[in-house]
Amino acid sequence: MSFGPSRVRGFTLIELMVVAVILTVLAAIAIPQYSAYVKRSYRIAARGQLLAVAQYLERMRSQNFSYGSSVNAYSSYLSGINADSTVAGKYTISISDLSSSTFTVSAAPIEGGPSATDECGTMSIDHRGSKGNSSGSYTTCWAR
Repeated sequence: MSFGPSRVRGFTLIELMVVAVILTVLAAIAIPQYSAYVKRSYRIAARGQLLAVAQYLERMRSQNFSYGSSVNAYSSYLSGINADSTVAGKYTISISDLSSSTFTVSAAPIEGGPSATDECGTMSIDHRGSKGNSSGSYTTCWAR
């Protein structure tokens, strides 16, 4: 039998605290970056839907020589667009300023949704292809 000092194996409290601090710092950097990329992906999906609706309206004009005069004519189409999983719960796509020769399509972030605090706010495109947003820079909102 040996009653001398025994060597205990394991991690010391200091080593565990160092690991905890490193993980905290990594999380503090990674989580906001990840959130920014997720918001950006929602914005890109909304832009895609805006362009799809604008293309649909252009197709209607090429067939009927008019965009139409009533937004109600497009209500079932817009319901399908808004139910699409890429924008559902994040943005509401709508048509405004509709006449025989003009339209504006907008994507507004849903209050309380994941895109509510997006830096671009409401994005829009009109019959001329002019793109705009209620806040943020054009480069941030449309060019990336």
